[in-house]
Amino acid sequence: MLTRDRVLSTVDAIYAARVKGDKEAMDKLWAADATFQLVGEESILQSMPVTPQNAHTSIGQMIDTFTFHSVERVESLVEGNRAAVVIRIIVSSCEDKQHEMMLYDLWELNDEGQAKSLMEFSDTAMVATMLSEAGMV
Repeated sequence: MLTRDRVLSTVDAIYAARVKGDKEAMDKLWAADATFQLVGEESILQSMPVTPQNAHTSIGQMIDTFTFHSVERVESLVEGNRAAVVIRIIVSSCEDKQHEMMLYDLWELNDEGQAKSLMEFSDTAMVATMLSEAGMV
C-alpha cells in the first residue's frame, strides 16, 4: 500500500504535467490499463469521455481541447491507494478566454504508484461554454 505522500506526489505530478501539456510525462504516470471518466450532464458532454475510457487517449484529447494554465490543490483526502482531491484550475479552450473552475477528482493508484483511474466531476455548464467558445458544439 502506498503512503499518503506518495499518492499525492503522483497526483500532483500529473497535474503539473497537465499544466505543461506534457503528454509523454503524463503517460509515464498512468498505468497501461488506466481509465479516465468525466462525470456530468451527458447531453452537454457529448464529445467528452463520460464513460470510463483509456486514460492515455482521453487525457491526450483533453489536453488538445483544454489548456490548464494553473492548478491549485485545495483539499485532499487519501485512504490507501485512493484519493479524493478538489482542485482550482484556470482553464481555457481558446487562448484569450480563461475561466476559473473547481474540479472534484477521485483517483485510484496501483501499488507501483501509477494512476489506475480518474473520475473527474466538473461544472458541465462551464465545459459547454468553453466548447462553444472553441467552436466545438
